[in-house]
Amino acid sequence: MNTKIFTICTNYIGFNWSTDGTSTEFSAITSPEMSRNVSKMISYIVVAAFGIPGNVLTIIVLLSARHLRMKPVNLFMVHQSFIDLIVCCMVILQEIFFRMNQVPEGLSQVIYCRLWMTKYVVFVPLYTSTYNLVFLTLERHLAITNPLRYNQEKVLHRLPYVFASCWILCGTILAFTPSTTILRDGKCLLIYELLAIPRLQRIVIPYIAIMAVLLPTAIMLIAYIRMGIALQKSMTNLNMSSDKKNNTHVEKSRQAQINLFQTCLLMVILFVLSWVAVETIMAPYIFGYVKSLSNDYYNVAILIAISNSCFNPYVYTIRYNEFKKQLAVLLNRARHLKSTPAITTTTSRF
Repeated sequence: MNTKIFTICTNYIGFNWSTDGTSTEFSAITSPEMSRNVSKMISYIVVAAFGIPGNVLTIIVLLSARHLRMKPVNLFMVHQSFIDLIVCCMVILQEIFFRMNQVPEGLSQVIYCRLWMTKYVVFVPLYTSTYNLVFLTLERHLAITNPLRYNQEKVLHRLPYVFASCWILCGTILAFTPSTTILRDGKCLLIYELLAIPRLQRIVIPYIAIMAVLLPTAIMLIAYIRMGIALQKSMTNLNMSSDKKNNTHVEKSRQAQINLFQTCLLMVILFVLSWVAVETIMAPYIFGYVKSLSNDYYNVAILIAISNSCFNPYVYTIRYNEFKKQLAVLLNRARHLKSTPAITTTTSRF
């Protein structure tokens, strides 16, 4: 029996499966394996929990001021944080609820088996985060390379459709995932006989790699190269201009564009680095150079991929000037509100 795809899926899904495709009970796991599974669970929960406050803070900061809400790029960042927040919460819930006997019998178990145990509910938002980053890049590309055609109001009106398209696209890309498991006699079975077909193996795994990593990376790489060239040309033209008053205004606007460009570029770099780890480990296994993915290196790679949903708020805090200014405003308000009751109480004694 060809078990390569079966092993890939069981490791990628993150559950222990016996040879008949059923989920392994804790009692059947050896002590070292139990310790490894507990360590993995704790690591996943800690990394995911680390991303929750940062993403919540990003949403609050960018929605707290009207001038920030009116910029499409900021709404893309809000959507990015919302998606990443869902990823972090789903990862934690996946590590807590992972046994079939935790779900009532009937339709609930079917849904649990096909959507939950395949991690469809985790990977759809994870890939949606990727494509939201792609659309954010395209929005920045239009604003920088073609400023005369860029209409902020029109872009704002289109954003709900763009966000919905991200979710629909990624749900469609992974539409085959729920069909990889089946509920039988109260057990969730992985259909490894189907997945072990060599021809299907050569199609499915490259398909995921292309749609989830390579295609988005290629689009963003080309867009950022073009944006970098456009910004360089505009800076050259600005330096050659003799209108000093107009130059000052244009220079400030251009510096803001460059700051935003650098912030978004850093987000893309972190995305690429986080997914390279997964693809680097998966590739040798698919081509037969590595016999098993049941090791700590694979879990570290998946943790890095998940941690991509935690990084962006810290990128904004370090690099995005408008975010830093609004965060400082909110912190000052919080200090003022905290100190006001103390002043009132002191005054009332006299």
